[in-house]
Amino acid sequence: THFFTQSTAERDNILETLPQFSFEGEAYKGYTEQVDGSIPLYRFFNTQTGTHFYTAAEAEKDSIIENLPTFNFEGTAYWVDPVMGWVMLILFDLYWSLKSVGTRLIK
Repeated sequence: THFFTQSTAERDNILETLPQFSFEGEAYKGYTEQVDGSIPLYRFFNTQTGTHFYTAAEAEKDSIIENLPTFNFEGTAYWVDPVMGWVMLILFDLYWSLKSVGTRLIK
């Protein structure tokens, strides 16, 4: 599982309380506020697995909210450039299809 955050406080809390996470450093640039051309990256919490899921696709966000009650919608995690949003979707789809293991923290 990868976990992404813009919050230094959230990152530090995870590192202090969840030793199974490994800090990998900065993965890409995100914005704490919407900037010209950026799109929201939405975050969900899976209550069955304790992991997070991210998407930049509006239709996917709406489908998850409507059809997957074990995923709690946490809102916009932060904003990303549109290309980065689609890269995120591809990476997560690849991750799930390969059923990778291990837990990582990325800020």
